[in-house]
Amino acid sequence: RTVEGSDVIKQQLEQIIKKNVKNPKLKSILKKVFEKQEFFTKPAAKSVHHAYPGGLLQHTFEVVQIIMRL
Repeated sequence: RTVEGSDVIKQQLEQIIKKNVKNPKLKSILKKVFEKQEFFTKPAAKSVHHAYPGGLLQHTFEVVQIIMRL
């Protein structure tokens, strides 16, 4: 299993960061994280929870969506 639409998820995360993260240091850190290609291809865990290529991206996006609803 892999993440379908990972390019779309990446674009959405970039837009959320651009629009909502006001702290320049935090924005810089997030930019560095998202510059690393392995972030988009790594699993989030070794088994069960998002344990597939791109799982880290999927998990991160789901957490961000929950935070944005708070």
